[in-house]
Amino acid sequence: MNIQTHIPYESNAIKQTHPKHLYALAKNVGLHPALPDNARILELACASGGNLLPMAFHLNKATFVGIDISENEIAKANERREDLNLRNISFIAKSIVDFHESEKFDYIICHGLFSWVNKDIQEAVLRLCQQNLNDNGIAYISYNTYPGWAIGNTLRDFMLYASKDYDPLEEKIFSVRTLLQQMSSALDTPQTAYEWLLKEEVKIVSSHSNSQLMHEHLSEAHYPLYFYEFLEKAQSYALNYVCDATFFEFESNRFDAEYSQKQDFIQNRRFRCSLLSKKAVTLEATKNFPLLYSQLSSQINPTKLDFTKPLTACPFARYQTMHQAHVTNRLHENILLTPLAQALMPFLNGENDFDALLEVIQSYIDSGELVLLDNTMHPIRGTHEQALHIAKMTQETLTLLAQRYLLI
Repeated sequence: MNIQTHIPYESNAIKQTHPKHLYALAKNVGLHPALPDNARILELACASGGNLLPMAFHLNKATFVGIDISENEIAKANERREDLNLRNISFIAKSIVDFHESEKFDYIICHGLFSWVNKDIQEAVLRLCQQNLNDNGIAYISYNTYPGWAIGNTLRDFMLYASKDYDPLEEKIFSVRTLLQQMSSALDTPQTAYEWLLKEEVKIVSSHSNSQLMHEHLSEAHYPLYFYEFLEKAQSYALNYVCDATFFEFESNRFDAEYSQKQDFIQNRRFRCSLLSKKAVTLEATKNFPLLYSQLSSQINPTKLDFTKPLTACPFARYQTMHQAHVTNRLHENILLTPLAQALMPFLNGENDFDALLEVIQSYIDSGELVLLDNTMHPIRGTHEQALHIAKMTQETLTLLAQRYLLI
């Protein structure tokens, strides 16, 4: 059974894959990547475009291509592309193995794929990076690592064994959730180091959505790697390690593969997001990088709100609100909206002042779509009390939206 067809992989923004982040990291170790504003970016296994679409919206002079094997996911991505009238992005339903384009890219993103496909496809990913990456290009590949995934594999094998006779997928998921609850109870007071490790792993897996549970823990293919093994694979395709996207590990201003592998053992690391390049790292760190970062940050830092003027939310986030409860902010982060924020977002178009927004919320309350609760979780009934509470909650929500980088 094709899990992807029955339970699509969640398609959200992945902050550390953003070209501006990759650019800054590569620049900081002496490389000269293309400026993201007019770069060419390819994402492998892009699903329905949740990561690539907000990039294309905000970097409208850059060019984006997303490929995915699922025709259903690509259809969703193309529908959203048309809704947003984006002409700088295209989506292709194709296997990575069958992607033989000659065009070059400045950034190639491969998140949530490498460890969950067979070794032939892993080789195809690296071969594609070798052939389709520009000379100064940067490839991002995430993958699960040992030793952290050793205990993860133990739990994965247990879940696969316990759910092997269950079908359809809904029953399989239910059986696994039941198993996790039973294990959590049994490990309530761990007595050994192994039990402590297993308890933490059960806690991690229990927090995952059904989609992540199926795709990461119950998928047919799952191949974690030691860091040195990934390096050997990359080097066989003339790809050099640059750094990782979520932590910095250079010892004495130089990269030491043996040191990094030892750190993985010591820290029990289970996941890496590694950057690769055809160019070797020189570690001539950009001296004014902190200044550059502060300049970029100051451009989007929220300022004090003026509630006497109409406010505007990011148009991309307003569009997302029509389809889902979480939206992507200007820092490429996923933000879960409250029901009140969801109600307000479509009206934050620069045309509605504070009083107009209060009327919007009042209409939702009158229709029963929103319910105002006091501190004891009881509905607020009085007209005067409702009006005061609506004004207070609306102001707090708008302030929070600004703090979450959702207003412009």
